Amino acid sequence: MTVLVTGAAGYLGRQVVRQLVDRSEAVVALCRRDKGGLDSRVGIVCADLCDEDSLDKVFRTHRPDSVIHCAAAIPRAISAAEEARSEVDNLTATKNLLAVASRHDVGRIVFASTISVYTGPAGVQVGEFTEANEPCPEGFYGRHKLAGEALCEEWCTGGADRSGVVLRFAGLHGTPRQSGVVYAFVSRALAERPISVSAPQSRYSLLNVDDAAAATILALGVPEGPGFWKFNIAGSEPCDLGALAEKVRSLCGSESAIEVGDEDPRFAVMAIDAAREVLGFRPTPLEEWLRREIEEISNSR
Repeated sequence: MTVLVTGAAGYLGRQVVRQLVDRSEAVVALCRRDKGGLDSRVGIVCADLCDEDSLDKVFRTHRPDSVIHCAAAIPRAISAAEEARSEVDNLTATKNLLAVASRHDVGRIVFASTISVYTGPAGVQVGEFTEANEPCPEGFYGRHKLAGEALCEEWCTGGADRSGVVLRFAGLHGTPRQSGVVYAFVSRALAERPISVSAPQSRYSLLNVDDAAAATILALGVPEGPGFWKFNIAGSEPCDLGALAEKVRSLCGSESAIEVGDEDPRFAVMAIDAAREVLGFRPTPLEEWLRREIEEISNSR
């Protein structure tokens, strides 16, 4: 089986490629431009997903059986310019990819989506989102990702042997990311600097990027047969930010002060029962991957 991975030089795509190579899968790593640093055992091709002709050439040359669509434009700000960029890189790109895939007998699409399809302004949900929840997208990124899911479903109905799997990822953390709450808390604890927690009761599903990549690869093979499925992919247990700060400080053996704010809490937690049962997804326990992150961040200092 040959697997084409879009966004192969990105945060998630790079991890997906690495794990596929470790499994001795034939991989085509698709990048918008040559980023370098990818495993030398993979075929690296450069093409813009918005250029349908060049994309068609990639498919004719490499003939992938399956596509993992990790490429995405994460907003850098909330602005009209970023919304326009998101529409092109998240929607137009997906339309083109699926149009080309339909001409080249691709059997399965795995689409990287987001928890942002749930977390819009329709009131605060304190419990867990399940796949049965009615989507309520957060901002233009959530809207565009939800629209991408619909495009994948439409693509599946266009061929009797096609299958599609949508993975709604919680926020990704872990090396080599040098931003986000996990990196900030660990860096400050290791430096014995105060850890600021503006909304300590906020509750999140934290997902390690290696686990996200593992779930993506599982989705290449299950569920079997034609069809269309959606799965929430999140960490092994949700965590309050205040409790996370305490845990990080303890694991670091740090004496950093924890500075607690009084901002309103935010809740972004997903149930992963379906992914556990159907995909066989087994995320790494939070404390285990936090220990690993602490060691890696410490060694890089």
